[in-house]
Formats: sequence, C-alpha cells, structure tokens
Amino acid sequence: SSQFLVFPEGLLYLISSLIGHSVRASLAINSVVNVVVLYLIFRWLVSLVGNYRLRLKQIFALGCVLLLILYMLLERQPLVNMSSIATLYIFNDYYYGIIVSGGILLCLTLSLKGPVNSLKSLSKRQIFLSSLSLLLTALTTFSNPIFIVQFLAPILVALCIVWLLGGIRFRHGLLLTIPLIIGTGIGYLARSPFKKFIGQSLNNHINTGQIPPTLSLLHQSVRQDLMNKSGLLELILIMLTILFCIFYSAWWVYQKTHHKNESLEYRFLLLSLFGFISAFVAIVFSVAIGSLSTRYMLPLVIFPLFGLIPLFAYINKHLHK
Repeated sequence: SSQFLVFPEGLLYLISSLIGHSVRASLAINSVVNVVVLYLIFRWLVSLVGNYRLRLKQIFALGCVLLLILYMLLERQPLVNMSSIATLYIFNDYYYGIIVSGGILLCLTLSLKGPVNSLKSLSKRQIFLSSLSLLLTALTTFSNPIFIVQFLAPILVALCIVWLLGGIRFRHGLLLTIPLIIGTGIGYLARSPFKKFIGQSLNNHINTGQIPPTLSLLHQSVRQDLMNKSGLLELILIMLTILFCIFYSAWWVYQKTHHKNESLEYRFLLLSLFGFISAFVAIVFSVAIGSLSTRYMLPLVIFPLFGLIPLFAYINKHLHK
C-alpha cells in the first residue's frame, strides 16, 4: 500500500502479526479481527439503546455482520479495487479504520447521557467518556484525515438536526460535539511533522480533473451490477437499508411534530440520520475527489447498518407485547 495508517489499522495489524507467523497469515488473521471488532461494535450499540436480552443482542449483531459478509460474497467481479466495496473491509489498507473508529465513537456518543447543567459540573464518567472520544478522534484524524469527511461531518450534521428537532438540549449537544471537534483539530495539527510517513492529507486526494471519468466509472459499475443477479441483489439490499434509515428519520420527525407529548428516543433518530447521511457523503466525496477506485465508498455499505437498530427495537417491542 502507498499509505501507512497508524491507527487503528496499525494497532490491529500489530495484534494480528503477534499471532500470525508470516505476512500472509497476519493479513488473514487481521481480516477476521476486523469482522469480530465490527460484531462487538454492533453488540455495544444495541446494548446502549435498550435493555435487551443477551441472546437478542447477539442475534442482531451477528445478523448485521452476516449481511456484510453476504455483500462480500455477492461481489464476485474481477478487479476488487475497481468494483467491490464491502470486500475492502477485510483488507488492512483500505480505510476500514474509519469504520472501526467511527463505530466506537458512535458508541461513546450514545453513552454520553445524563443531566448536563453546565460543562463545569460534569460527572467523572462524562469527563472520562469525553476524553476517550477526544483521544480516539485525534488518533484517527492524525492517521487518516479522510475520517473528517466520512465520519465527523455526517455525525455533526446528524447531531445538529437532532438538536434542532428538540431531541437533545444545547448543552448536551455541546458535550457530544466538543470532544470530536477538538480531537479533530489536535489530530490534524499533529500531522505536520509526520506528513511524509503517514496517510496523505485531504488536499492530496483531490483530483477534480478526473471527476468525469469517476462519474463514468460509477455509472459503469452500477450498470454492471444491474446486469448480473449477485450485483443486483447486493444493490437492492444496500438501497433497502438506506431507504429504511430515511423512512425512520421521516417518521420520527412526523411523530415529533404531530404528537408532541409522545416520548421518542433521540438516539434512534441519530443512528438513522447518520446511516443515510454518511452513505450520501461517501458517494459525493468519492466523486468530488475524482477517485477511480471504490475504496472511499466503504461507509456506504456499513454505516447504514447502524440505522437498523430502531427496526430491531421495534420488532423486539412488539414481540414482547
């Protein structure tokens, strides 16, 4: 790879290399570690939004991971770097670290709850979680500034919309956003002495002259998917996931505006908003920088899966009535 991604890719590869006895074995183990980490993130997320039985949390997390693996199995076209998206998650140097760090930060964001009278009177738990969010954001931004576009921008937009709709109060919103913003600033500034040794800066990825070929390649990839059963099925599943995120967000807003006394979980709205906003940003970013590979679209197939948690909560609620 032309990139050296320090965190979290470097850390997870180090762990894998301690187990494997060769580069090939380490890369194979790393791919398994990536999937296991994603499973744990889904488990953590669903445990934060409700008191569900352990078996149900395991089934949901496993179901989301198996859906991602199904995407990979459906990507049978040649030239992985030009046609596949989901499969890139198991490769060490294709930006899967944005998914891992983003998922963990989403969990930390949902964990930061409770009364916020003032930022000076935070509890020890709130300070600890905020510090952890700041550190994780700084390390990931330091390693790969694309994290700013593919995770930070969508989550901040989603949080802003949740606040505007009355899902969270202004001080609570500050508690959630300040660690992310400060961590990003620290991470980006800390890159200066190490630019030659770590992932490229954002401006180095931009090649506006290649936007027309990028649009042509995107059109060709979609057309190729529509012409074979496996590609069509993958495309339908991805679109259904994103459409659910949009539908649930619209339903939440409708309920909030027409039934003001009804108690609604803001975390469900945050997850669904983040799901489809991140997917949209991934497509726009890939086209805007003139990318001729699919590596920048990885959030398109994974982040919307987080938005399925409200569906899980709805099904669980009605099964136990």
